[in-house]
Amino acid sequence: MTITTGKQLSGTGKLTQKTRRQAIWMVLPAIIYLLVIGIFPLLFALYLIVHKWVLSSGKPPQFIGFGNIIRLIQDERFFIALGRTVAFAVGVVTIEFLLGLLIALLLLNHGRMLLRTFVLLPMIIAPTVVGLTWRFMFNSEIGVLNFFFDIMGLESPLWLGDTTIAKFSIVLVDVWEWTPFIILILLAGLMSLPPDVEEAAHVDGANYWQMLWYVKLPLLRPAIFVALMFRAIDALRTFDTIFVLTAGGPNNVTELLSIYAYKVSFRFFEMGYGTVLAAVLLIIVLLFSRLLVPILEKR
Repeated sequence: MTITTGKQLSGTGKLTQKTRRQAIWMVLPAIIYLLVIGIFPLLFALYLIVHKWVLSSGKPPQFIGFGNIIRLIQDERFFIALGRTVAFAVGVVTIEFLLGLLIALLLLNHGRMLLRTFVLLPMIIAPTVVGLTWRFMFNSEIGVLNFFFDIMGLESPLWLGDTTIAKFSIVLVDVWEWTPFIILILLAGLMSLPPDVEEAAHVDGANYWQMLWYVKLPLLRPAIFVALMFRAIDALRTFDTIFVLTAGGPNNVTELLSIYAYKVSFRFFEMGYGTVLAAVLLIIVLLFSRLLVPILEKR
């Protein structure tokens, strides 16, 4: 039988305290890092919201209270950019979901590993590279798309220069880039469906469309919801690809809220009002997430 003495207990206690101190020192760099890149920018953003600070003027920030909020309410360009952002997000997510579901069903039955990998390639390319690549493809002189139009004897459109076509061009690029994300989630969901349910439906005489509508899609609801939620949140804050393609032009017809906030902050150098615009975009994304997460948990 082992008898534990007070001296041994004391030594164990000292060892525990030493371990705790070591743990604190190990996580301290992470805490400092979070404070520097998280807490400080947040506090500084709250400071800028109630101040007018134009960097190009060389003047220090001026306290204006709710002046930036009042300006936001009166800013017609903000509401146009906000509506355009919502319309863009709804449009691309709808197209990507329908196209992604169709391709996922095709890959489930006829897909090979190499084909599945090829389909997912656009998603892993950096958005800036995607924007630059499509910008060259849309080029009116050396673009590959207009080359095919010339071969067919058709008039080459101004993909990024026409106010109407430019809207469809950015939608086309986003659909090409992010449909693989929908495919990946829905294909994983389809492959995880229980086979016994499908076999039972076959025994009951269900055809392909009945199987899809009454069996697969209901069982696929959690995967569908996850895909739509993440894609919608990402579409609301889209910036880099569209900025590389059009920078919000022509005539601001592709200017989303994220691009407008960037222009106000880093072209007009109005840091206070630009921070308010960025905060509104953040609030919209957070509210959207807050509304959808409980539905996901319920599902």
